[in-house]
Amino acid sequence: MKKIDISKDVRKRISIQEWCILLLATIVIIIVLDTIFRALNKENNIESTNYAVVTQSGTEITTYDDSIEVTAQDDSVTESTQTIDSSIYNIVTKASSDISKGNLVVINQEHPTTFPDISDRLTNFYYEMGSGYKVSTFEIQLCEEAIEPFNNMMDDFYAQYGINYVTVVGGYDDSSTDESGGTSDNCSGYALDFKLVTDSQILDFDGTGDYSWIESNSYKYGYILRYPEANADITGVQYTPSHFRYVGIPHSNIMQDKNLCLEQYIDFLKQYDFYGEHLYVTLGNINYEIYYVQSTGDSTDIPVPNDRYYSISGDNIDGFIVTTLQ
Repeated sequence: MKKIDISKDVRKRISIQEWCILLLATIVIIIVLDTIFRALNKENNIESTNYAVVTQSGTEITTYDDSIEVTAQDDSVTESTQTIDSSIYNIVTKASSDISKGNLVVINQEHPTTFPDISDRLTNFYYEMGSGYKVSTFEIQLCEEAIEPFNNMMDDFYAQYGINYVTVVGGYDDSSTDESGGTSDNCSGYALDFKLVTDSQILDFDGTGDYSWIESNSYKYGYILRYPEANADITGVQYTPSHFRYVGIPHSNIMQDKNLCLEQYIDFLKQYDFYGEHLYVTLGNINYEIYYVQSTGDSTDIPVPNDRYYSISGDNIDGFIVTTLQ
C-alpha cells in the first residue's frame, strides 16, 4: 500500500489559518484606531478647511488641511497687528467672478450675487449628514467644507440633550430656484435653515429652550446666526433664529468676540489692507493671519505667503479676504 504523507498539507492549512487570523486582527485594530481618532477629532472640534499653498514658481496647490484645532475650553481671541514685508509673498490671480465665491461673501439686497459656478464645492447634504439631526430632502446641497463642522456641532448637541428633531430644510439656492433675485444668503452655498420635525408635527425653529445651545455655541464650529435681532437694521433682515451661516474659524470666533454681524465684520477686516497692517489672531495654540485685498476689476493679483497654508474668499462687494495659518 502506498504511504501518503499529509504533514505538508496540514502545515499548509495551519499556515493559511494563521494568516487569516492575523489579517482579521489587523482589520479589527485599524477599525478601533480609526474610531478612537475620529472621537478625538470630534472632542477637539477640529475644523477641516480647504487651504492652498503656493510654490516659489507661483503655482497654486489646493490641499485639505485637518490639523486646525480650536477646543471649547480655550476659544478666546487674542489679536495683534504687524507691518508686513511684502517680498516674502507670491501672487495668485483671481477672476472677477471669484469675488462672489467663498465662506465670507456678503449677499443681501444691496449686494446680490452674480451666481458664480460653485458646483465643484457643493455636495449633497443627505449623504454626508451626521446622526444628531435630520435632512428634509435628498436635494439639499451645501459647500462640503461646512458639513463636517455642522455634523460635529449637532452631534455634540445630541450628546448633551438627546434631541434629534432639528431638521435642515434649506441649503444652497442657485439661479434656477432662487426667487430673491440673488439677494438670499442661501445663494452663498454656506447657509442652512432649520425646522423641528417630531414624530407627530413640524414646528418652526425658534432657538429657545435647549435649542438656544446651538446659537450660543455655533461659533466654536465656524457657524454664526446670520440675522441676529440686534443687527436687523444692518443686515436688512429681521431676527431669524432658524438661519445659520458657515464662515469658518477663526472668523466666527472674532465675530462672536466683537459681537459683529457679517456685514460689520467685512467692514472691520477692510482696515487690514495687505500693504498696511495685518490682523493676527491666536486661538488656543493656532495662529492666524488675516488681510484684505481690494478687487481691481476683471482680474486681481492677490499676494499670498509662499511657505504657509492659506484660503481666499471673496466678499461679494469689492475685495478678497486672505486667511493664513502661521
